[in-house]
Amino acid sequence: MSRAAQFHEEESLGKAYDARLMRRLISYVAPYKGLAAGAVALIVLSSVLQLVGPLATAVALDLYMRPAADAAVGADGSDGGASISAAAVLVRDVLAERGLSPTPEEGVAAVSAVYLASLLLTFLVLYVQSYLMQMMGQHIMYDLRRQLFRRLQRLPVSYFDKNPIGRLVTRVTTDVDALNELFTAGLVSIFGDVVLLAGIVGVLFWLNWKLALVTFAILPLLLALTLWFKVRARQSYREVRVKIARINAFLQEHITGMPVLQLFNREERAFDEFSEINRDHRHANVRAIFYYAVYYPAVELITALGIGLIVWYGGLRVIDGVLSLGALIAFLQYAQRFYQPLSDLSDKYNILQAAMAASERTFRVLDRPAEIVSPEGAYRPEGWPPTGSGRGAVGVEGTIAFEDVRFS
Repeated sequence: MSRAAQFHEEESLGKAYDARLMRRLISYVAPYKGLAAGAVALIVLSSVLQLVGPLATAVALDLYMRPAADAAVGADGSDGGASISAAAVLVRDVLAERGLSPTPEEGVAAVSAVYLASLLLTFLVLYVQSYLMQMMGQHIMYDLRRQLFRRLQRLPVSYFDKNPIGRLVTRVTTDVDALNELFTAGLVSIFGDVVLLAGIVGVLFWLNWKLALVTFAILPLLLALTLWFKVRARQSYREVRVKIARINAFLQEHITGMPVLQLFNREERAFDEFSEINRDHRHANVRAIFYYAVYYPAVELITALGIGLIVWYGGLRVIDGVLSLGALIAFLQYAQRFYQPLSDLSDKYNILQAAMAASERTFRVLDRPAEIVSPEGAYRPEGWPPTGSGRGAVGVEGTIAFEDVRFS
């Protein structure tokens, strides 16, 4: 590697998760803990609301569209249709206790209204939650950038001789953006996905534990594919970050130093160097795109295989009369909602990895001791600096006069 390449080389990535760095990042949330607590409560509520739709569909099918004979619950000794049929019977008993006996048309309309209400409420909850997280993320970015810029102003000139300006600009812009993504789309979303997955697992085992095991049969394939993608994506992400840092540093130095570049007639050589750096960046992105192009279609293929297993096994149980049609439809809906967060977790992993790397580099700048400080007992003119604000005239005798000066 050439000396220039070493100069533009980014620091190596640390661990994908560092508890020490995470604790320090969480400290930036402390001033906005009210926003964070509200967002967490809303994401839990939205996860619960997303469990309502499939159950409402199953109750409508079992109770109104295709009621079981004599509403027998577990009469055949099975544990499949009994669970969801028990839920349908429970709804019917509650209605009977209140003196309500809706017709099938009215029952379907009522269940549809519940389903629609859950969707609308989920939309409203997710909207408010997203607004709160984005608001918190913007405040945290503001605080971080203020700290970084204040620290950069107190570092010695020798520091800027050893660190390309393009890299320092990346610290204040791109790295802070990566941390903002962690706060707005990473931590809370991961928590929400975990709550949703736990709720779906519980409901599926409650409906039919055998069919639930069939649903989870594809998990080893998904986990193996995700682990493969995680390793490859980490490597490709590291490479892309190095290349973009080199581009930023090269552009900053050569644009600001353009008079010197033209003075020594190095335009063509600089163009060739930039073309090589740009080509390396393109190749790194193409390799990263390849891993994504393999991963997501493979996830879709595996989830389609899981849906096929549910239709095959569940359909046979429906034909045998040991599983209600409503339970099978609910399983299909829950399975789709279960597989989606699993594939999204890989994206959340990338967000976490980017935030860990960005926080490590950001804190390295913030932790560097400030060397431009006023010495103890430094001379100050009497009455300086002024406090408060006011109007006055300050001047140098016979030469300059400044009017309307405000001090704050």
